[in-house]
Amino acid sequence: MAKPIVDVSEHNGFLNWDLIKGQIDGAIIRCGYGGNLAVQDDKQYIRNVSECTRLNIPFGVYLFSYARNEAEALDEAEHVLRLVKGWNLKLPIYYDIEYSAYVGDLSAETYTKNANAFGKRIEQANGFVGIYANLDYWTRKLYNVNAYSRWLAQWSNAPTFDKEFKLWQYSSDGVINGSSLRTDVNRYYGDFMTMV
Repeated sequence: MAKPIVDVSEHNGFLNWDLIKGQIDGAIIRCGYGGNLAVQDDKQYIRNVSECTRLNIPFGVYLFSYARNEAEALDEAEHVLRLVKGWNLKLPIYYDIEYSAYVGDLSAETYTKNANAFGKRIEQANGFVGIYANLDYWTRKLYNVNAYSRWLAQWSNAPTFDKEFKLWQYSSDGVINGSSLRTDVNRYYGDFMTMV
């Protein structure tokens, strides 16, 4: 039976990956947020990817977007590329697109352009790209991003999105031994290795 994939950030604190390993099939680790500034790197990123590497836990990364236009989305791509250099990712690089008070509620055209600008830049560097968004954003805000693996956030007993997606974040209240806080848990669909 498949185990969950967790997604974690500095907000999960100091994680005991030795305990976590046996409970999961992989991890998506936040590398940072916004543009390519060291102060916007996730404070637990290096430790988390180091621990996953040490324990041979398959991992990918995500970046929380604050981009208001394509130029800022490209800068966010450079942020990710700086941080993944030298690490052996087994899962995608995800672009986390969701509402934030910093950027407000952007138009569908802007979100779509940002996602494609980010995705194309990551692909130019031979990265495998995914997009994270909730059901509302997938339905109303993201069009013509079909080239990228979808990660759906919908906290429910069953997903209702009518398009293909590889990863489903079904709860933010997962209980994982080794994490002192509630943890986001996800289920993947299809062959695990086709995520890369």
